[in-house]
Amino acid sequence: MTQADQDNITQQPYDQFSKQFFNELFGALKGEIKINYEVHAERRYVDVYWLPSPKAAKTDFQALGLLGRMVSQSCLLEPFHSPLQPDDINNCLLKLLMVQSVPEKKAEKAEKEKPKTDKQPKKPQPYLWIFATSVSDAVLDDFGAKPQSAEWCEGIYCLPKALNTGIVAINRLPQTKDTLYLRMLGKGKVRQQAIKEFLALFPQTEPLRQSVLDLLLKYRIYLGEKEKQTALSEDEKELLMNLSLVYKTWKQDILQQGMQLGQQQGRQEGRQEGRQEGRSEGQRILVENLLTFRFSKLDEELSPIVERLLPLQPEELSRILLQASREELVAKFSH
Repeated sequence: MTQADQDNITQQPYDQFSKQFFNELFGALKGEIKINYEVHAERRYVDVYWLPSPKAAKTDFQALGLLGRMVSQSCLLEPFHSPLQPDDINNCLLKLLMVQSVPEKKAEKAEKEKPKTDKQPKKPQPYLWIFATSVSDAVLDDFGAKPQSAEWCEGIYCLPKALNTGIVAINRLPQTKDTLYLRMLGKGKVRQQAIKEFLALFPQTEPLRQSVLDLLLKYRIYLGEKEKQTALSEDEKELLMNLSLVYKTWKQDILQQGMQLGQQQGRQEGRQEGRQEGRSEGQRILVENLLTFRFSKLDEELSPIVERLLPLQPEELSRILLQASREELVAKFSH
């Protein structure tokens, strides 16, 4: 994990995780993503401003389920970890209006300069999606938000049409594959179940699986390091426990990849020790990847300790690599 990643996660853990999560999910889509998009007039920032490419086909978004439908058009994405409050919604609506006003002014100026025969229809305005881990019925009623079970599913509400805004109550979403990525932005048992489903549904060969696993592992490492310095909140403790499953799965994936690589090398060299070669290679890849995750790269100080870590038993190796500081690792294993 780079220092920049660690600093970002430390400031607002859920906020930073959500932004990086969207960034990973949209990586394979055609379009432009703007993280911390600054809204002019005041120093306000949209968490995620997504602009799909006109060349993108609707089928490109299907892999993301309901989230894919939501981002098939330009939109603002605003996730909230705490229960959604009226001020949260008002601030989001204000940012939406500010974003809408910028291209509107540019379009009006350009339109005036065109001949009348060249007048073009207005482009659709971006839609605002607010993702809330939970929201009360009273808050939804106050903003005139209506359930959209028929068009979308249970747990999705839309404000009056002119406001171009939808609210996703993540804790009310049904447990289906279509809602999987939305539920991974939830908390507590909702997120725990979504992580289990994600790990079960996607094979090792799925590129998106590795990207999301890497991101979750960074979060797991951050929480482990934070726990050594200060008491975790109840939600963070629960998340740390949930992400332990992520680490176990990630470790198994890495070991499996190493075993396959080692066995191939063994067969190519005409040896019968392919299985042992595979286990050793898997262990090596695991150590190198974890060191890289935690300290951003394998430099001259860390590279020599890889060999000394390989003989350790898996459980002891995992504990040391996840908990020991850089200084502790170098002091213990460099001689």
